[in-house]
Amino acid sequence: MTFIIPGSDRPVQGRSRATRMVDSSIHMGIVHEELPSGNTGETLYVVMVTINGQDVPITCTRMSRFGGAHNYEEYSLRGYNDSQGTGSNTNFSQRPGDTVIVAFLDGVAKQGVILGGIRHPSRPQSLEDGSPAYKHRFNGIEKEITSDGAMTYTYKGIMPAEQLDSPPTGKLILGPEDDPDKAGSTFGFDADGNFNIGDGDRQAIVMTRDSAQGGNLVVTSGTTVITIAGGDKTQTVDISTKGNINLEAAKDATVAGSSMELSSETTFAIDAKTGLSITSAGGELLDLITTLIDELGTLIVTSPTGPCSPIMAAPTWTKVLLIQTKIKLMMG
Repeated sequence: MTFIIPGSDRPVQGRSRATRMVDSSIHMGIVHEELPSGNTGETLYVVMVTINGQDVPITCTRMSRFGGAHNYEEYSLRGYNDSQGTGSNTNFSQRPGDTVIVAFLDGVAKQGVILGGIRHPSRPQSLEDGSPAYKHRFNGIEKEITSDGAMTYTYKGIMPAEQLDSPPTGKLILGPEDDPDKAGSTFGFDADGNFNIGDGDRQAIVMTRDSAQGGNLVVTSGTTVITIAGGDKTQTVDISTKGNINLEAAKDATVAGSSMELSSETTFAIDAKTGLSITSAGGELLDLITTLIDELGTLIVTSPTGPCSPIMAAPTWTKVLLIQTKIKLMMG
């Protein structure tokens, strides 16, 4: 049901006769429902405002920090469903709507303005007294700035609709609950200005700031850590893992460096489907091996009785030629 106060003719106790029709005070209320914007192009809210201990429905517009054509701020407020509710009209802790402060434009009660929100009575304060800190949560996303300047955005997960939209039952409204299947992803800055992204489950990207060294980029996934040195440091990339490292490219893959070292505590395997080439300043290794076999075949050994036939004339030389053929196949 939509409630709209019909006019501004509510007398205010204790005022002079000239001002009895004007209410310049501010009131506490709770958002009940959102009204369609209609022809005004602006979202309005019905707020149950507590006046003299009674809930009075007031149609209100929402105040924002910026009111320009190019500088603006928009957000939605949450109401509550009371179609089957048994909650107390004046006990806000039993209703899940946003608690707000309302004032009347020109003191006219039918022109309410939501000045801002105040802490819902069902939610305890989460910041310590006297701490210069900041925290907000909106639609499952939480932002926190600690007293030492660290800032973190955390995805908490949206509460189920059946909990948010259920009618009051006369019991205290529970505070927000994290979604165990989705909550935990974060990004922000720590107290030293290092930027970090994480998913709350041992996966993280951290960019460290070091004025002398230039900082590092560290990517962590479980036990795998990739560290990329930055700034004026010796440019290095370190990869550490307790599992496997697989490199796969649909086309060409190139690894180049002024020097390179490959080591293995067990087997080092190279699987080339069409061709293998190992080249240095002296030439290509497999090509040199096949040339060496040809030269060995022409070698003539001298015995005490005189020169012998070339080695390639030996009956078993065909086995050597078979090996040479396989080496050529490796070359592609």
